[in-house]
Amino acid sequence: AVEKHFNSLHPEARIILTVEGFVNGEAIGMTEVELVKQIRKVAGTRCVEAPRCEFRDIRRILEDDLFKTFIEKLEETGYEEEKKERMRNMVIKAMMEARS
Repeated sequence: AVEKHFNSLHPEARIILTVEGFVNGEAIGMTEVELVKQIRKVAGTRCVEAPRCEFRDIRRILEDDLFKTFIEKLEETGYEEEKKERMRNMVIKAMMEARS
């Protein structure tokens, strides 16, 4: 996805890149370190400065029984998808904080 965005830029454009959020390392087949290396490789000389990578691998959270139970209960609610997404993100952040 990062490479696709870089390819759509004007050839002379230089950018500041910040990648943040959560990734599932298992789903993408990479660790956090490998993903950062890949992003920096794709960014090459197109960035004004080294890309800032502020994401976390949530693989351990997604596999946690407590998280799975929460998601099951959340899916049973009649909440709008946007509200469910906000609640999932809050729980992920809380569990990441508890584990650090």
